[in-house]
This record gives sequence, C-alpha cells and structure tokens, in this order.
Amino acid sequence: MSYGRIMSVSTNYHSICSSEYVKDYWLSYFGRVEINIDEIYFLSTDFRVSGQSFFDLIKILCKTSNETIENAIKVFKTNRLVTMKTLSYKQFLIETEIRFKLFQQQTISSFVHLIQLIRSSIQTNQIADETSTNLGPYSAYNNQTNSWSFTFRSRDFYTNSCSCALSDKCIRPVGFYFQKDTVHSKPNITVPGLVLGCYAIDSLLLSTFQCFYDKDCIQIIIKNYDFDVIGLVRPLDKNAIHIQPLSNVNSRFYPNTTINEIFSQLFVEKWINSTNYTSYYTRCQPLQCTYIMRKRFNTAYMLPMILGFYGGLTALLQIILPPIVSLFIKQKTKRKRQILTDTHTTGKTILI
Repeated sequence: MSYGRIMSVSTNYHSICSSEYVKDYWLSYFGRVEINIDEIYFLSTDFRVSGQSFFDLIKILCKTSNETIENAIKVFKTNRLVTMKTLSYKQFLIETEIRFKLFQQQTISSFVHLIQLIRSSIQTNQIADETSTNLGPYSAYNNQTNSWSFTFRSRDFYTNSCSCALSDKCIRPVGFYFQKDTVHSKPNITVPGLVLGCYAIDSLLLSTFQCFYDKDCIQIIIKNYDFDVIGLVRPLDKNAIHIQPLSNVNSRFYPNTTINEIFSQLFVEKWINSTNYTSYYTRCQPLQCTYIMRKRFNTAYMLPMILGFYGGLTALLQIILPPIVSLFIKQKTKRKRQILTDTHTTGKTILI
C-alpha cells in the first residue's frame, strides 16, 4: 500500500524563514536608499549594501527548501510498502522509521549537493560577483599600443591575505563605513556574526544569526541606518524600526551556529512522522493470525504446580483404587471356589 495511507510527514522550520527579516519592509533597509545618489556613495562591503544579498538569499533558500521538501513528500507518499505477511505493531514501527530516515537523508543530500555543485562551478570559473567581493576591476595603460586594458583580479582585502582564487573560505567583518573609507578599510562598526565572503552565497553560509537573536544588537543596526549620511537617506520603514529578535525557543540550533549548518538541514528544526497501524492492519486484512508464547522455566511457579498435581493424583487414586482392589479380590475368590468344585466332582483339576 502507499505510504500516504499509513504515514503522515510534516516539518517545522527555523524561525528565520517565517520572521520579519524576510519581509519587504525589512528589505527596504538596503539598496538604493539615497535621496541624492550623487552626494553619497556606499561601499559594496558596507552592511547597508551587502546586507541586501544576505537577506534576499535567506528568503530564496527558505522558500526553495520548503518547496523541495513539499515536492519530496508528495513523491514519498506515492511509494509503496510491500510485505509478504502482516507486520506486528513493533515491526511496523521499525519498518516505517527506516523508510522515513532514508527519505530524510535523500531529500537533504540531493538538494545540498546541488547547491555545492553550483558553488563549486562558480568558484572554479571565477565568475565575477556584482558586489565585486571576489574580483575587483583593474585597468592598465599599455605604452606600446597607447591603449587602456580592463580586466579583473582577485581581491586581497580578506583576513590573513586569503585569496578567492584559491579558497572559498575567505572572510572579513561586515559593518558600517565612512564615506571616505575604501574597500581596504576596516569597518568602524561591525555586525556580530556576519562576515563578507568571496560570493554572496559564501557570505551567507559562513555567517551566523547571532546578532538577530539579540535585541541590543538589532538596535545597533537600526540606529546606524544613516551612519555618516544623516539627512541624506530616506526614513526607515516604521515596521523595520520595531522589528523583533528571532526566537530560540525549542530550537535545536544555537545562535552562533553557522548558517551553513542550518542550511545543511534545509532549515528544518524538526521532522514529524506519524504512523497509522490501524489503517495498515485494516488494509492488509489478514486471513489468519498465529503467535508464539515464550516463557522461561520458573521453579517457584512449577514446584507448587507439580506438588498440586501430585496431591490431586494421590486423592484420585485413594478414591479409585479401593473399589478396583475389592473387585479384583472378589473375582479371584470366585475363581478359586469354581476350581475346588470342579476338582471334587470330576477328580481332575481344571484351569479356567
């Protein structure tokens, strides 16, 4: 029969996927918020710019994870459980749990491996990111040809001189910058838990949600919305100003857990599997049932039973034996008399 008849599968997701941080009013914090674009310039490494791709990706990955799991559950429900004999309740639970665990592993691994393949392809081909965090524009003048050449070269502003051409683990802090700063400058105010990587997906997976569990940390982000550009940006949405921290209640992930670890579980907090043995048994409609009872020999139990049997047998023999013995004696006496009579009459001994 199909798993859909006997099993029900559902999931609970990480709080980020249903939080205000994937709503449009929070995403309005980022991007083109300048009143006059000619008067100010945000570095691509500034949180007010790089943060947009961070939360956009969160929104996309949460949605994609949900769709992937929902589609996988639909397919899983069409698969069938086939058994030669009706399973006992205990066997039924074991069999369905094995199939459910296998379904979980296959669903997670297939999706995560696909993302890893895409990341590997991007990193291997050194595709230029729009934020120029992996490659930076570089121009040089050729005196021989009297012309300029334009190309890209790997960024060198990461911690420990890490190169994106060699590693996808290069990181640097995320924060707020002055207008006069360059991409090589360090942020004046950092956002705990967030890092900037070679690509937007690297920045996301190597970061944590640490700051967004902390109300004080969120207020630092809110208050520095107009850092070094006071009066030069549009007012922040009122809903974004009063945004609430993430909830960590009943979560299996810690605030400092990397997003890569959370994503490797497809943002799932808990897989819920409920089975219906009654439906299974009714559907099978077994024609006959057999069972075996196994009991260990118990002296304390068997001894009284043997003694009781002995006592009962003794009482039975006391009732039955006297009449039998009496009958036997009567028969024997009668035979002796008959023998004596025949001997006296014929003078011969006759055996009867």
